Amino acid sequence: MHHNVTTIDETIGQDPDRYSYEATVEANGNIIRAKVVRGPDVSRSRATVEVLARPRTWSQVTAQNPGSWFSKTSPPDRPGLNPSRELRPIVSNLINRAINILDL
Repeated sequence: MHHNVTTIDETIGQDPDRYSYEATVEANGNIIRAKVVRGPDVSRSRATVEVLARPRTWSQVTAQNPGSWFSKTSPPDRPGLNPSRELRPIVSNLINRAINILDL
């Protein structure tokens, strides 16, 4: 199935202890937001995806265990770190999972 997905917004965050990447997209009339936060350890990292439901509230669709991607990403204190490059593949995967779960 082909999904018509349009990026609405992207946000990158970075400080010495963590970095993040968030994307908000429109998929077949639905607004989906995925966010990954990579902290200094697995317990302070997360990856979630939500859909904007009525009446304008975010509902979590699914999450991805940080243990499945944490070791494949760089620590927050790495010089020259690019949060988008590190986390965009995880965010894209979450968005695709949400589209499939919601059967869009």
